Amino acid sequence: RPDPRMTLLEYIRDVAKLTGTKRSCLQGGCGACLVVVQRYDWSLRTWVAKGVNACLKPLASCDGMVITTVEGVGTERKGC
Repeated sequence: RPDPRMTLLEYIRDVAKLTGTKRSCLQGGCGACLVVVQRYDWSLRTWVAKGVNACLKPLASCDGMVITTVEGVGTERKGC
């Protein structure tokens, strides 16, 4: 069970061990911790995506969401 005070950034870096999402200002100003969060909108019947600062997003608020970090974007070798 994760700590209820844990941020999405702490989970990504410390638990999932994905270090591409950076820990920098911890105030949401620099964008180094930007990730894409997708949630299903039942009224629209589609997935809705938006960029969020992982340093400000409580992990507990991510239940049921799909999170894409920089590691999930692709590389020059593998493409998208």
